[in-house]
Amino acid sequence: MVRIFLEGKETKFIDYLIHNTWKGQTLYSFESINAGGWTNLHLIVNKFKENTDLGGTNLIVFDADTFQNGGGFTKRLIQLESKQKELKIEFKLFLFPNHKSNGDFELLLEQIINPAHSGLLNCFSTYEACIVQLNKSAQTEMFKTPMRKAKIYSYVDAFLKSQHENDQMKKDDYFFSNSQYWDFNSPNLDPLKSFLLPHLVQV
Repeated sequence: MVRIFLEGKETKFIDYLIHNTWKGQTLYSFESINAGGWTNLHLIVNKFKENTDLGGTNLIVFDADTFQNGGGFTKRLIQLESKQKELKIEFKLFLFPNHKSNGDFELLLEQIINPAHSGLLNCFSTYEACIVQLNKSAQTEMFKTPMRKAKIYSYVDAFLKSQHENDQMKKDDYFFSNSQYWDFNSPNLDPLKSFLLPHLVQV
């Protein structure tokens, strides 16, 4: 069994990525687990150890984060390697967006939107710039710029949808199978695919 530990919101993405990328190939049995973030690993130590004892493989796919929220690729890597020793658990690690840069899952999603609709992100950037200008005019920070999560939500929300699709979106469905929204052939996904491949695809 391959257990993929995620921060929570990426489970539908990872499941679709795996089945879409290696459809028709034989995959090892896997499950995606909501770990709730790197500071919560001590709460699920048993899930790591029991899988290791059964001969399984543990994978962690978390955000590298940025300096602004107390992270960054190098810092988060060191913290997780320290947690691994402290908790005496075994795992292989990948940090969004590409296991070398600062960033997060939402940054990766920005990088794989359908290029035909990149203009939607430009609209959002204009909105962010407007907020910055309003703060400057007021000479105080009256407004905050939206989080990247809001940017991705706005991108998906902008497309015309049926009532059923709108209901699905309320359940955090970002329609990863819809190629109108996403490009799963984007080279920006290559580092993640390369990380997952040897652990998931039987040869």
